[in-house]
Amino acid sequence: MLRTCLGLILLFAVAIIGTLLWYAVEPAGVIEQRLAQLEGVLILWRLGLIAAVVAAWPCAVEFLGNHLTPHQRLLLHDARWQVALWLLVLEALLGQDLIPRLVRLL
Repeated sequence: MLRTCLGLILLFAVAIIGTLLWYAVEPAGVIEQRLAQLEGVLILWRLGLIAAVVAAWPCAVEFLGNHLTPHQRLLLHDARWQVALWLLVLEALLGQDLIPRLVRLL
């Protein structure tokens, strides 16, 4: 469990440091253009991550929830589709810039 947490922290640290180095090497305008070119791929990446969370949910509950009671694990298993729905709502609102689009329409 501790190794998993440390691995995730290390992964996020590498991603943050890599992003900061990218911004140090190239101007922000060039980075924005490259990200705009990769928009479709990034959407598929985010949706793939959401699908991976849904697919790995039962295994993750069993692996991480070994200290929980069977009833608590059952509740976590049942929460999988609620989590998936909320992730899709967040993707629609934040990832697809739905809020700024709605504001521009008003």
